[in-house]
Amino acid sequence: MPRPTDLIAAAAIAFSIGFSIGACRGDPPEAGRARADEAQAGGRTVAAAEEPRSGPNRKAGEEAAAPSVESLLSAPLQARWASPGGLRWRLVLDAPITSIRWSVLGGLVVSVGENIQNVTSHGVARWSRVAGAGHRVYRIADQEILWSPEFGKLAALLAKGGEGWTRQWSAEVVGEDLREPLLVDAATVAAIGADGSDRWRVALEGLRRISGPFRCGDGVLFQGSRGLKGVAVTISARGTVIREIELERGALVVGASLGCDPLVWNGAELGLLDARGLHRWRREYGSLPAVARDEQGFVLANGAPERPIRVEAISVDGRVRWSEELPLSGRFSRFGVVEGALDGALVTGICLNVESACSKLDGDRGPYNTVVRLGAGGPLGVLERQAQGHVGMARLDPSGLAIASSSGEGSTEVTLRDGGGAIRTIVTLPGRLSAGPFVGPNDEVYVATCETWGCRAPYALFAITGQENP
Repeated sequence: MPRPTDLIAAAAIAFSIGFSIGACRGDPPEAGRARADEAQAGGRTVAAAEEPRSGPNRKAGEEAAAPSVESLLSAPLQARWASPGGLRWRLVLDAPITSIRWSVLGGLVVSVGENIQNVTSHGVARWSRVAGAGHRVYRIADQEILWSPEFGKLAALLAKGGEGWTRQWSAEVVGEDLREPLLVDAATVAAIGADGSDRWRVALEGLRRISGPFRCGDGVLFQGSRGLKGVAVTISARGTVIREIELERGALVVGASLGCDPLVWNGAELGLLDARGLHRWRREYGSLPAVARDEQGFVLANGAPERPIRVEAISVDGRVRWSEELPLSGRFSRFGVVEGALDGALVTGICLNVESACSKLDGDRGPYNTVVRLGAGGPLGVLERQAQGHVGMARLDPSGLAIASSSGEGSTEVTLRDGGGAIRTIVTLPGRLSAGPFVGPNDEVYVATCETWGCRAPYALFAITGQENP
């Protein structure tokens, strides 16, 4: 039986937004700098492009014959890098690709099976190293930090894949959506310094079963327990315990406001507590909601097999900004908000029975995944509905949206939408989605695929032009 906190973690998933302004290492090459069919260590690069299938009459998810990647090798290099939807390159790697992110060391750091691979923005695989099962890569200032739970070790990565400082660590590291990774062990929380030592460490006396964290304002909020009651603890970015709020028995922290006030569900009511532990507001809420935070407060979603899913936005003062029912029913496997895109956007997964892949705590597949546009004043509108598949999305600067989705195991559609929600272009890739989309510093979109639901070879990483480049 999963813990309620596990269900919260499975229901509320944050989506990474990768973009920045200005030039950096790995900017697009001038025409003629990249080479097609260039063999590299750890993978092979295939340049590819053609005008992708696009246009307002083409709807995402429609069946259409897509040209093979190999047939798209003749388009001019400059056009591929300048036109939205241009397929820049494909890199085939040796194992399933599970995460993609931009590295402070230059290029991409890609999780490939039990290894991490560094890849340039031109699609060249530079170095690879063993990282172990379940590894993660974090950023601290100008360093990339590798956590290998299989080996019980933290290590700073160097530019050519070597190790700088190392540190034994067999407990938990959290921080996918935080400013920096935090080490959590029993009743202590610590931040890592530039040399791998503790920058600060907080001992939470008398607390056990620490869960969270939730990012907020100038710090993070954790939940622990003291005896039979829960405690919400706020820790500043400098390692100071700002406050502890005792919770009623059985209450769960399901979110935090920007001001670090805990959003708490007690099984019957949902409410926001102030610094004294008193309710700023409370309202009836009979089942555990999926929670995402936006600039004005919270977005809540609730669903069950026998009733439509309801999505509503609540301000920090408890006012209901809007409330809408979706033409969908079932329980959630995925929920999140991409801020700044299409006035906000939601992704919702509907799981219909316990045999479905999405019934697992880490499941992100079918039988339904739906992308919903969240308008500033409602109503909500379904952008894409998948009969069965994977879906992911990321913001395209300034207010567009990149959506990657697989309605079957044989192909992945990458849809680029402008700030108004209109489709700019659709690119069809072979294989089902395994990671992404991830948006690079120059608005290039990276997507990884593999073959069949079991994710078999070939394991391919694609780069797509996201915005028009003069």
